[in-house]
Amino acid sequence: MTKIVAAALKWHPFVVLVAYGFLVIDYQRYLDGSLKYIRPNMPAAPEDILGHGFWVPWLILVAWFALACFLSYRFGMQRKTGYWVVVVCGFVLLSVADFYLYGVLERQVLAG
Repeated sequence: MTKIVAAALKWHPFVVLVAYGFLVIDYQRYLDGSLKYIRPNMPAAPEDILGHGFWVPWLILVAWFALACFLSYRFGMQRKTGYWVVVVCGFVLLSVADFYLYGVLERQVLAG
């Protein structure tokens, strides 16, 4: 049982990255391939499309990612520098993509 828990803790940061990746991919509901706003079939208020903004979900993901990294380092025995470089760079790249796509969507939704 401890090997299963250790393996789960070791790969927990990648689970966070995959979940974040799905959130970034979810922009395709509102943006087409040329990053133009696609109006939903049902009328929706801008608040319904934009949600809580960029920062609230991002801060929740940062907290989850930090907890996953701490647990992986402390209990998952994942202490290789190369592992952490990949994990942190992946999170940074997803954050930049998320910030950019949210900005594009926000400008187009609020422009009407």
